[in-house]
Amino acid sequence: MDTNRAHFDAEVEDLNFADPSASDRINGWVNDQTRGNIEKIVPSQIPLNPVMYLINATYFNGPWRDQFDPSNTAPEPFRRADGSTVSVSMMKKTENVVHPTYQAKQFRAVDIAYGDSLYSMTVLLPHEDASVQSVVDSLDTEAWTEMTSGLSPQSLSRLKMPRFTLRYEKTLNDVLKDLGMGIAFTKRANFQGIADTSLAIDKVKHKTFLRVDEEGTEASAATSVGIRVTSTPPTFIVDRPFVVAIRENHSGTILFLGTIMDPTAG
Repeated sequence: MDTNRAHFDAEVEDLNFADPSASDRINGWVNDQTRGNIEKIVPSQIPLNPVMYLINATYFNGPWRDQFDPSNTAPEPFRRADGSTVSVSMMKKTENVVHPTYQAKQFRAVDIAYGDSLYSMTVLLPHEDASVQSVVDSLDTEAWTEMTSGLSPQSLSRLKMPRFTLRYEKTLNDVLKDLGMGIAFTKRANFQGIADTSLAIDKVKHKTFLRVDEEGTEASAATSVGIRVTSTPPTFIVDRPFVVAIRENHSGTILFLGTIMDPTAG
C-alpha cells in the first residue's frame, strides 16, 4: 500500500460495498481524475460478489505546438470503410507546414507535436489499396520502432485531419483471456498475495474519452525547421479510417492507441 501511494500517487482505502455511498466514492474519484470526462466506472449498486476494485485513470490534455486556425475548419467528406461518406469538420494547415512523416508499405504516418514536443500524436493513414485492419496487423514491436525512429521532417503543402470527440467502452475479459490470462478468471487463479481467501477476476472494464480539436487534444517552445522547396510539397489528408497514437517521445510510452473508423460516431 505504501509503495502504491508513494510511486503511483494511488489512493488505497477500505470501503463497505454494501453502503450505497461506496459507489459514489469510487465513481467520484474516477470523475475527478479524468476531469469529468468519465463519470462512472462501477454501478450505483455494487453487486455482492466483488471484494476489491483495482482502478486506474489516465488524463492527458495537450495543446498542439502549432495550433490549427479554427477559421480554416470546414465540413468535408470522410470515407468510411464500407465506402459510404459522412461529413466531418476538417481542420486544415496550408502554410509553413513541416511535420515528421514516414512512408511504409501499408501506410503513411505523420507526427504532430504537443507543447514542448515531449508528447505527440502519430496518425497512421492506410494507403488507398490498404485497410486499417491491414495496418494494425502489420504493427509489431519491430515495425513500430522502425516507424517512430524513421520519422523525419517534411514540408507539406496541406495537412488536414478531422476534429472529433469519441467515447469508447468495452469489457476486456475475452481480450485478456485471448492474451493468456484465462486462469485469472477461474477458480485456479492464485491471488494469495492479496488475501488468503480464494479470489478470481470477475470483470475488467475499460472506458476511453478522446477529443481532438484545433487547440490540441484532451485525452511551449516553438521549433522551426527550414526546408528548401524543390518541388510541389506533398499533402497529408486524413479523410478515411486511420490509426492514432498519443505517445511520450522520450521513453516511447504509448498513452492512447486506437483506430478511428468514423469521427462522427461520438
